[in-house]
Amino acid sequence: MHKPLWITAMALLLAPLVFSQVPTAAPPPLKGVQPQTHASNSSGPRAFGKPKLGPPKTGRKIANPYAVPHNAAIIAVLQRQKQAADAEAAQMKIGVHAAGQSQPAPGPAANSRNIAHPPNPNIQKTPAAGTIGPERVSGAPGNSPSSYSQLHPLDTTVLTCSHDTTMRILKVSGEAAPATFTPDVRYNFYTISGCSFGEPSSNAKVYIYEGNTFRQDFVVQEWHDNWIKLNLNPALSGVLEQDNLTLVVQRADGKQASKGGFKFYAARTNGKGEPIEVLLSRIPKQYFSLDAFRPDYAATSAWKADYTSPSTPSASPFLAGLTAEVTWAFPPHELSGNFDPYVLRSGDDYYDFRHMQPGFAPDSAWMEWVDIACDDGNLVADTKGKFDLEWTNDNRLRVFWTGEICKVHNGGFGVQSDDFQQSPGSMYGVNVWVTGPRCVDPWNGTPEPGCINDIKKQLGQ
Repeated sequence: MHKPLWITAMALLLAPLVFSQVPTAAPPPLKGVQPQTHASNSSGPRAFGKPKLGPPKTGRKIANPYAVPHNAAIIAVLQRQKQAADAEAAQMKIGVHAAGQSQPAPGPAANSRNIAHPPNPNIQKTPAAGTIGPERVSGAPGNSPSSYSQLHPLDTTVLTCSHDTTMRILKVSGEAAPATFTPDVRYNFYTISGCSFGEPSSNAKVYIYEGNTFRQDFVVQEWHDNWIKLNLNPALSGVLEQDNLTLVVQRADGKQASKGGFKFYAARTNGKGEPIEVLLSRIPKQYFSLDAFRPDYAATSAWKADYTSPSTPSASPFLAGLTAEVTWAFPPHELSGNFDPYVLRSGDDYYDFRHMQPGFAPDSAWMEWVDIACDDGNLVADTKGKFDLEWTNDNRLRVFWTGEICKVHNGGFGVQSDDFQQSPGSMYGVNVWVTGPRCVDPWNGTPEPGCINDIKKQLGQ
C-alpha cells in the first residue's frame, strides 16, 4: 500500500530536527593535552597545567658606557697629583743635600718664634693674594721679581717662610689648591710644603678629618721644617668618599696648622692595584619596576611579577647565583576587564642604581633566561619580543623580556588561537657588577670585614 505523497514530504522535512537532537560522542583528546575549558574574557579563568622549562640561556655581558667618563676624570686628577708630588720630592731631596742636611731640619729657633707670635690658627683657606709671590719679597736686597721667579721651588718656600714664620700649609703636592687623597697604591704619595713644621717626633702628625665622622692619619715618610713626605695607609678600606675635609699638620709641641676643602677618594683596587668589580649580592625590590612609559603599559601591568633578589635555585625558574630573578605571568584568578591576558605581550623592566652610596656606579651586567619548553608533539611555541639589556645615561639598567606561551596545534588544521597549555609568561635573571669604594656595602654603606682582611693580607699587614 502506498503512503500518500504529503506524508512522505512531511517526513523529509522533520528528519533534520529529529537527528539534531541525538547526542554525538566528543572526539578523543589530543595526546599529551588534558581536556580544558575555553571561556571568553568575561566568563572566568581557563584551566592550565604547569609549564615545562627549557635549559638556561645566557646573553652577552654589557658594559655601562656612562660609568667611564666620571672615573676617568678623577683618575686624571690623581695622576697629575702623583707626578707633581714625585717631582717636588726630588727637588726637596736636592735642596736637603745642597743645604748639607743629612737629617731632617730641627729648626728650634724658628719654632720658638712661631709659638710666640700667633695663637693656634683656624682652618686655613686658600692663600690670600700676596701670601706667596714676588710682591712679598721684591723689597729685599737681591730679590727682584725676575730673580725670585727663577728660584728653585724649595728655595721659594724657605724664602717665603723667612719673611713670615707663622706655621702654615702652603702647598700640597705642588699645588696651592686643595688636593684629593686616596689609598690607591698607584697614586698614594703626597708632599706638603709650608712654614715652621718643626722637627719630627712622636707627637708630630698629619691627618684629615670631617667633623666627628671621619679621620685618617697619614704615614709620615720624612719630616722637615718646610716640607713633609707622606702617604695614607695603603690598606685603608671600608670607608666611603668624603668631601670638604680639613688637613691638619701638628708639630712636636702640639701647635697645629690646618687647611680646608680637601677630598678623599676611596680605593677601588686590590692590593696589587688591579681594579675590583663587585658583583651585587642583591637589588632592593623598591628599585625594580616595569617600564611605565610603554604604550601597552595598561595591559602589561595586569601581569604580575614574582621578584626575588638574590635568585633562589630551589624555586622556578631555578636560576642560581644571580643578583636578581623575575617571573612575569598573568594569574588566571584575576582575569577581568577588557584586556585579554592570553594575548602575548613583551615588556621591559628598570633597575635603578641611583640610590647606591656615594662613589658607586654600575659597571656591567648580563642576563640568563629560560624558555617555556613546548616539547609535546601537539604544542607549538609562540613568542613576542627579545631578551636584551641596555644601560641608560642616568644609572639605570633596562631589561627587555620576551612573552612566551605554548599553544595547542590542532592536527592538520593549524593553531587554535584560544587553546593554550599554560598562561603566558617570562622568566629571567640578571647579574650586575658595580665599582666603588672597596669593602663597603653599596646599598647601606657598612664596612665588610671579610673584604677588609683580604686587602690587608694582600698588602702583608
